[in-house]
Amino acid sequence: MNLIFFRTPYGYRPNKSALEAIGITRQRCWKYDWVLEFDIKGLFDNIPHDLLMKAVRKHTSCKWIQIYTERWLKATMLMPDGKIISRTCGTPQGGVISPILSNLFLHYGLVASLQYFLKFFLKLNNLKKMKS
Repeated sequence: MNLIFFRTPYGYRPNKSALEAIGITRQRCWKYDWVLEFDIKGLFDNIPHDLLMKAVRKHTSCKWIQIYTERWLKATMLMPDGKIISRTCGTPQGGVISPILSNLFLHYGLVASLQYFLKFFLKLNNLKKMKS
């Protein structure tokens, strides 16, 4: 699954570290006069199951993977006080496949859109430099 992701995101990726992300950021700071940085608060808690499952189905036709991913996402949660809570969105934080599912969601929901926007912005920025 990691092969489909763009090479730029560094969160929860094999063979990519926070120090590498900082190094790339330093290189890019010399190349560009702007930086785009953000943190998505509550990402794991708010991913819509229907959109995530749409992405899962796009990348696997194996019914077992689809079924068990959906069951795992929708499994009820037992709270310390004994209360049982059903989940309608999000992936369990600390779950073994939560990072890859969140990256899959971000790949389609955010990164692809940002990639398009950044290409447009860079073209616009280059046009401004050429006019100067």
